[in-house]
Amino acid sequence: MSGLLQGWVQDFRFSLRQFRRRRSFALLTVLTLALGIGGTTAVFSVFHGILLHPLPYPQSERLLWIYNEYEGNRTSNAVPDYLDRVEASRTLQSLAAMWTRDLNLTGQGDPVRVKAARVTASYFEVLGMSPLVGRTFQASHDVPGKDDVLVLSYGFWNRQFAGRRDAVGSSLQLDGRNYTILGVMPEGFDLPSSQVDLYCPAAFSDAQKQDSARGNEFMQVVGRMGEGVSLQQVEAEMDAIAANVIATVPSRADFLRRVDWGSAVVPFRERYVASLRAPLSVLLAAVACLLLIACVNVANLQLAQSALRSREVAVRTALGARPLRLLRQLLGESLLLSTLGGGAGLVLAAGLLRLLTAGAPDSFPLLANAGLNLPTLATALGLSLLTGLLTALAPAWKASGSDLSRTLYQSGRGGTGAGLALRRLLVVGEVALAVVLLTGAGLLLRSFVSLLRVDPGFSVTGRVSAEVSLPRAKYAEQAQRQAFFDQALEKLRARPGIDEAAAIDQLPLDPRPGTGTFYVQGQPPAPGRKQPGGEFKVVTPGLFKTLGISLLQGREFTARDDASSAPVVIVNQRLAETYWPDENPIGKRLGGSQQGPWREVVGVVASVHSKTLAGEIPNQVYLPYAQTGGPLSMVLVAEGGLPPGFMARDIRAVVSSLDAQQPIYNVRTLSRQVERTLDPNRYPMLLLGAFAGLGLVLAAVGIFGVISAFVSQRTREIGVRIALGGRPSHIRGLILRQGLTLAALGLLLGLAASLALSRLLSSLLFGVSPNDPLTLAAVASMVLLLTLLPCYTPARRATRIDPAQALSAD
Repeated sequence: MSGLLQGWVQDFRFSLRQFRRRRSFALLTVLTLALGIGGTTAVFSVFHGILLHPLPYPQSERLLWIYNEYEGNRTSNAVPDYLDRVEASRTLQSLAAMWTRDLNLTGQGDPVRVKAARVTASYFEVLGMSPLVGRTFQASHDVPGKDDVLVLSYGFWNRQFAGRRDAVGSSLQLDGRNYTILGVMPEGFDLPSSQVDLYCPAAFSDAQKQDSARGNEFMQVVGRMGEGVSLQQVEAEMDAIAANVIATVPSRADFLRRVDWGSAVVPFRERYVASLRAPLSVLLAAVACLLLIACVNVANLQLAQSALRSREVAVRTALGARPLRLLRQLLGESLLLSTLGGGAGLVLAAGLLRLLTAGAPDSFPLLANAGLNLPTLATALGLSLLTGLLTALAPAWKASGSDLSRTLYQSGRGGTGAGLALRRLLVVGEVALAVVLLTGAGLLLRSFVSLLRVDPGFSVTGRVSAEVSLPRAKYAEQAQRQAFFDQALEKLRARPGIDEAAAIDQLPLDPRPGTGTFYVQGQPPAPGRKQPGGEFKVVTPGLFKTLGISLLQGREFTARDDASSAPVVIVNQRLAETYWPDENPIGKRLGGSQQGPWREVVGVVASVHSKTLAGEIPNQVYLPYAQTGGPLSMVLVAEGGLPPGFMARDIRAVVSSLDAQQPIYNVRTLSRQVERTLDPNRYPMLLLGAFAGLGLVLAAVGIFGVISAFVSQRTREIGVRIALGGRPSHIRGLILRQGLTLAALGLLLGLAASLALSRLLSSLLFGVSPNDPLTLAAVASMVLLLTLLPCYTPARRATRIDPAQALSAD
């Protein structure tokens, strides 16, 4: 054993001496491996953190989300739905309900907007989490009038109270009401969102518990399965509870049957990651291709070095070195290089992780779990060892099969034809993998460009929005809310540089739900057909002009459309064409039931994209603010020629002049509102594009190495050609043909693989086919063009070979 260890130490020292002599080779090899291993490790860390890392809740595999379901579409729960499940469930150990709302924090300096989660007292028990400081709610707090208590999130506790433990027992003023702080949750407790600042008791009112409140679905419900209970058992029980509602609530039975009402049960993690599996899998496959390209490139570098060292290997063999001893030496050198590359890759992975997490959109949750943890380090170590073995196979095989006398004869002539043939084969594989990466990146780029070309249906230039949510305790009456927004808009329009101002309860391209159902007068739903539905928006006069939404027929709302006038409504073009295709929609009527009350259609406006630019535009119904209950929360929109910062300042000043304790929040330009919907598409596109670019560069380096070796090997032949009058253009053509042949073979293989694999991207594409010919043609042109660049230097060197020196070199 000591002899074997001594041999390893000798091999290690010999390898270090070799690397000092061949610094360029060692540095390039380590850098290439660092790119492949670092990129793969970073992306695997994101993949593991989102899809595989345990959630920070005890026995999180027993946690479930429970939804209502209409025609296969999941929705939230109404209070009676939650209470039904609490009372009837036997498969669930416990259930809890929650929803978020924004509150105004005052009395702590400038008024600010905070995000609160309303939760039942069982919420923390279901998740199995205890507070870091203090205590959580009791059942007695889930009663209106006794719900003036809070539990703080860890982040808010640090921001607002600098992590002081004496914050427990103090009070905060939210929406004009004082709340006592009971406790603080630990770091990492970030449900339902990492943006939640504090938790308040749910405290359902008596009205919310009645059957008449069914359909008012605003809550998320989470449950913990009992010991030994399966998911299928929970699903069956939830379906039975939903079916019982149809039997016991006759007022909703017909509607619920018509819409195929039921329940849906989803494992806890699945809610967050279901839409991310495809992009993360594509990114992981892409970075695996990059790692393969790096391995092939390193194998090529080692083959080139083995050709240069073939005389050394032959001499050592002639002096009695055994093949296994030489093989161990070559493997040791390769493993040492790959270990160094893995170490450098870990440093690179740490930097890449910071970039990946900082640039990730909000649609990529659980990224806090991504880091250089034990699974990631094990992955990096495994990749280092694996690449060391893979990259040593080709040179070891070549060295073990070399002929001694031929090697001694040819070692000074640039290597053997067999070694060069193997290197050519590896380069073809490199190019093929790079083509696959480029095709994927090109398809995502084309898809992104298609999204950019989509007309959202409204104008974004010169428009700034800010949300205002009035506290109910202070603005209990609809008239008070109406007066506040009327005055705010009037003052905004009077500001220099602001041309138009209006308000809407929810901007276009807002992912939050805002849907409902309606009836068309004279068009009752056919038996078995679902009730018409769509988006409902509450707006003030001038909204369509402010947002640049085209008025196609009729008129906009005016100040005369108030509570004392006839109820009116404006619909979008899609709704009008669906229900009155050959009629004038002006004067038609919509209602909340088949008996009314009815609202008269006074205008038709252009259809606006709803949640995303890629989604289908739904029916859209606009109601005048003065004829509704007057929502507490509205989005103020200002349009004008001022810079966005100045308009935001004006909105803040106007709101403060009306109520000094009233904050504004979510201040953004409408162009940013559109960009937010593009973030989930931009992120994978940029990453895949970066990996494809690196892969192409590595492939170009491989082609350069092979063509350089080709020139070195055929120096005598080229010298003879020049001596016999061969023109430089013919010599350059000979070299370029070699490079283009390799690129063309790799291109054909890569395109064939891309056609087979590109369908995996179909769920991420918009407006482009997975086999888009324009993308494939662009990739082919790029690969062939970039092949010429690494061929230029060897071709130029070949034309300058001195025939006399070439002929005397043998």
